[in-house]
Amino acid sequence: QCYRNPAGRGRLVKRIRSSDRSLTGLRRGDLCGEDALTTRGTRGASAVALTIVSVLALDRKTFGVLLSSNPEVALRLVEQLVRRLRHAEEQLENAMLRDRPSRVVNTLMRLAQTDERTPEGHVLQISPLELSSRVGLDVDAVKRAVQQLRDGGYLRIHDEMKESYLAYAMS
Repeated sequence: QCYRNPAGRGRLVKRIRSSDRSLTGLRRGDLCGEDALTTRGTRGASAVALTIVSVLALDRKTFGVLLSSNPEVALRLVEQLVRRLRHAEEQLENAMLRDRPSRVVNTLMRLAQTDERTPEGHVLQISPLELSSRVGLDVDAVKRAVQQLRDGGYLRIHDEMKESYLAYAMS
């Protein structure tokens, strides 16, 4: 089945060596499970709700009709798959970096490329959980690396408590 998340936040999680690893975040309007509908493959990951969510489940036939009759939906699916591919490439690149702070810096620099520079530098809003998913490390390791970068004066953190999001300002 394919699920469309019209509200709330979630994650795609994969079990690797007896621990769950976060693959990516799911935002409002994201699709998950589409691979089972398009390739008749087996489930490779599980969707986990982080907040109260509403989902729309589609069967294979309905999914096909939706894609063929609605180009906007097909385009959004392609855009989402491209985002996931970029995310996977980023994780591969990070896996090649030896130390954890380098992985965090690499990811923050990639994210900064998409945002405008402010007088303070690049200001990014990202939760520790989302950053850990993008970096490919557990949340505690990411928090320690961020603290090292903060202590070294390489980044500043604003509004640590606001909705458990951190904004990293990098000059």
